[in-house]
Amino acid sequence: MTLIVFVAVPGGWPLRLVAAAIVGLAGGVFVRRMMTRRAMAEELPEKRAVREAVRIVDFDWRAMTLTFVNEAIAEQVRALNDVFDIVESEDNELAESEIESTPVG
Repeated sequence: MTLIVFVAVPGGWPLRLVAAAIVGLAGGVFVRRMMTRRAMAEELPEKRAVREAVRIVDFDWRAMTLTFVNEAIAEQVRALNDVFDIVESEDNELAESEIESTPVG
């Protein structure tokens, strides 16, 4: 499609290049949206529940703060990872608890 636009647009090559780039970007956005919708529609209910139960509140290369909607998932993460600092949060309307990782060493 981009090649057709590049050849079909009258004028110099800069105008053709810009038109082809616009058509190519629009096609890329369209394909990405369609694939994202398809992936979301085919997602397993278990994966969707986990994805919706955990949110990243803060992230840097040394620490990450997670917020949990469901206390059961927060307990599972606590059981798996004993090197985390557990911080109870009352200011975040989404969460019952937060887990902040700390660098080891």
